Amino acid sequence: MADTHGELIALLRLDGTPLPSILIATNKAWTAARTRKPSREVGQSVRDPQTGFDPAYYGDPRYIGWGGGVPVVIDGAGGRRGRGQRPAGAGGHGTRPTPALRRSLSMPSDPRSSA
Repeated sequence: MADTHGELIALLRLDGTPLPSILIATNKAWTAARTRKPSREVGQSVRDPQTGFDPAYYGDPRYIGWGGGVPVVIDGAGGRRGRGQRPAGAGGHGTRPTPALRRSLSMPSDPRSSA
């Protein structure tokens, strides 16, 4: 999970997970927050045969084009930028955190959710 600037605020690594996965997951969340779109879309844009470009164009090696990093909406903030919205990290494009995730991050429950 990343903040609106893409900086890491929460990470859960299960036992046995390879250590390089930490950096990859962090970069996916960072990319999604910074570009306000899924990291996979960034990768598809880079690889497009007609309009593709060198990812170094972004100016930061943390941008990654692998799928998995997606903007998440928390209390009306995040997703694709709109009036009064800001990116909130990764976890599910256009979705809200699950009740279990809210509990693990000590977030208040979502009044719009029936779960």
